[in-house]
Amino acid sequence: MRGQIRSNMLFDYGAETSVRERGMSPNYRRYFQKLDYSMYAKLLEQAIFDAIVEFLDQHDIDTTELKERQSTVLNAGVIVSSGGSIQAGSIAVGAGATAKTAQRRKTAAGSKPSQTTKG
Repeated sequence: MRGQIRSNMLFDYGAETSVRERGMSPNYRRYFQKLDYSMYAKLLEQAIFDAIVEFLDQHDIDTTELKERQSTVLNAGVIVSSGGSIQAGSIAVGAGATAKTAQRRKTAAGSKPSQTTKG
């Protein structure tokens, strides 16, 4: 290294690694760091999709399929651990799955509502 300093007048005397590089780690120190990463990544994906859809709409290009794929991409990776629960109008899981919403009709007082599925 001393030889390089003597022979090269433009030698970079800077630190080999920065404080930020030393503090970086591929592992999360706190669980909430992982959640923050996921949240900001989804926000970024959403912003990119919205910009693409807006651009295509301005140029009169059909975006219906892109909007469907957008919901698939943005909802991918949603995990409910054991003991968790989801409350939703309809849920579809797996490739090619579809879901239909059910409506509840109120009946006479005291009886249970029945479910009917829209076809």
